[in-house]
Amino acid sequence: ESHRVVETRYGHVELFRADAGRYAERLRNVQAFFDATYGVEVSPELSPFALTADPARHWSAHVLRDLGVAFYGFNSCVRNDRHWTGASIDAAAVQQAAAHMRAHAEGLVCVAVWHHGLDAEHGRSDAITVSDLARLVNAGFRVGLHGHIHRDQVESVDTLSQGRFVRLAVGTINADRDERQELVGRQFAVVQLYPLGQRDDE
Repeated sequence: ESHRVVETRYGHVELFRADAGRYAERLRNVQAFFDATYGVEVSPELSPFALTADPARHWSAHVLRDLGVAFYGFNSCVRNDRHWTGASIDAAAVQQAAAHMRAHAEGLVCVAVWHHGLDAEHGRSDAITVSDLARLVNAGFRVGLHGHIHRDQVESVDTLSQGRFVRLAVGTINADRDERQELVGRQFAVVQLYPLGQRDDE
């Protein structure tokens, strides 16, 4: 069971206990959207999200072998509910995605995609942790794409990956001015990926 300790607007502290059997139902609407968009059939090339299942299945795979790339999506809202709006990626989900990657995406550029960044406004918990990022690096992903911070950002995560992993925040074209930092305009990113072993000058 999941527990939340919440301070009310009146200063009282309340303890909530979530029904583990029903907790995943909070994600049923977004799961219905994914089902309608991608379908529910699983194959080596496509493994859709299963957000109303165990958190270990909160990942997806789109393997594009002819293009030399595979995209793996991760739910960084895995523990979010109306009482806690932080960020985390389930460790077992990364393990399952890594097993799929080894079986079906060997030799491809593997890209991890999630929502939250490593930054959060002061006092907020809506950022993934270095541990979350380290799991993705150790699983073998080479590129990470995320949003949430509403500005572009590129970083080679050298400390964790010895230069083997690049993290990109891709900005936003939809956020209003009050949802973006001062002087940050609307943005989108074009990312060019090269097959493993192929250099830019070839």
